[in-house]
Amino acid sequence: MKKLHLDDFEDEIDWKILSRGFKYYESGLVGAPKSNGRGRNIFKVKGTELYHVIIDVQGDAVVNYECDCPYDMGPVCKHIVACLYHLREEARSVSRPAKDAGKDIDKRIRVAIRHAKGRLGYVDWSAARGLNRDISEFLDEARDLLGRGKTKPCIDICIPVFESMIDAFGYADDSNGDIGILVHDAYELLGEAARKMDPSDPVRRELLAYCFEKFRTKAFSGWDWDMGMLELAASLAITDAERQVIIQTAEDRYPESKPRDLKNYTDLYGWEDARRLIYSVLLKMSPEKAESYLQKHIDVPEFREAAIKRAIADADYPLAYSLCRKGQKYDGGRSLAGLVAKWREYELATALSEGDAERILSLAEGLWLEDHGDGTQCLEPPLIYYEVLKEYVPAGCWREYIGVLAERLKTKRWSNSYVNLCIREKWWDKLLQHVSEQPSGRTLKEYERYLKADYKDELVALYAAVIYRELEGIPLGRGHYREICSYLRRILKLGDRKRVEEIIIDLKAKYPRRSALIDELNNVL
Repeated sequence: MKKLHLDDFEDEIDWKILSRGFKYYESGLVGAPKSNGRGRNIFKVKGTELYHVIIDVQGDAVVNYECDCPYDMGPVCKHIVACLYHLREEARSVSRPAKDAGKDIDKRIRVAIRHAKGRLGYVDWSAARGLNRDISEFLDEARDLLGRGKTKPCIDICIPVFESMIDAFGYADDSNGDIGILVHDAYELLGEAARKMDPSDPVRRELLAYCFEKFRTKAFSGWDWDMGMLELAASLAITDAERQVIIQTAEDRYPESKPRDLKNYTDLYGWEDARRLIYSVLLKMSPEKAESYLQKHIDVPEFREAAIKRAIADADYPLAYSLCRKGQKYDGGRSLAGLVAKWREYELATALSEGDAERILSLAEGLWLEDHGDGTQCLEPPLIYYEVLKEYVPAGCWREYIGVLAERLKTKRWSNSYVNLCIREKWWDKLLQHVSEQPSGRTLKEYERYLKADYKDELVALYAAVIYRELEGIPLGRGHYREICSYLRRILKLGDRKRVEEIIIDLKAKYPRRSALIDELNNVL
């Protein structure tokens, strides 16, 4: 029998049994015990049946425990665990301050982490998934508590989960994002609790103070949740005085007068996050002050975007163009190509709204040629450059115009723009020529449907060439052979069974020792 103590029995019990037992306890399935006054406690626990548990206690030590359930995988079952939680809570309610009641979740988290670390002292990517599953149970409990209006107990679970999982980044492999999602979920649940909280609830002020403390001490510095503390505080603030504290706290860390090192992106993004937060808080205090603040900090991307959209909606095109061009210059100086492209897209949107055909053609063509894809990335709904150009190029000039543009698109590396143009214009001969330059099984499969009506023989020849080329060199295994045989089946669908038979005979003769290849070839016909 394992030696147990009420204060730390979690350290000695299997995690899964511990978790199940706590659920029994929390769900109220443990009846009040009968005590003989000498340390013996007899419980009735509701399970699939009614079970009886006996626990003998001497001070903090558990000297004996028994249960009449059929569990035989270890000395301690979930019913005993549920009763241990009951006894500890009963003892605490008599002899300890109420503030200690929150220790349970800390211990349960510690046990889960210890279980995940195992003997290595490190949570590998596989164990991280198990840790996610275990800690998620705590968050499920917190959600249930919040749903029943128990805000304080919900927060008392979320904060330890939030902090411990951020710490876990230091000793866990989070390649799958299992730890990160726990931090995210705990933070989101805190936000939900903040939104549902009654303004008069004393817990509101406690959580507000927690947010300020963690931000001021840089407890989560380097993580998005650092500024997230002030964002959570903003959702809790109900008076202008509290909102002013949020603004001042953000300013203390990222003052307006602070010189911004444009090469230090972490510092810059923090500075911009602070401006966004202050603006959102000012909106609740004074829309006029918020607007003035936005104009003062127009280089913050979200502020510039909002101002451009408003200028377009108000048909103030000179202002919209000015904002777009200044954005291109400012963010170009920071080597932020994505933002530069964004402001060019908004410049195109402005030209379209104004109906400036010359500017539209120049911008759409330029964006298309600069490897920004076939359409806008930032506008809603997105614009397709081909469609924009087709609408604004005079019909009589289109053939010559698009032919010249096609030759320029053809030189773009790592882009499908030229191929997509061939498909839009139904230039099947040019598409075939392009595919033939560097044929692969993937590209042939992708474009076969456009070419098979007119170029079956050419496709068969290309598939055959790919098959022979990919079988050269070191064998890559059965999976590779199956892929090659899928090309043979494509040739079958193109109607050339004879060529398939010839290739199979030739490959069997050429590679007689590749038994896996021969097996797969035998399954083609």
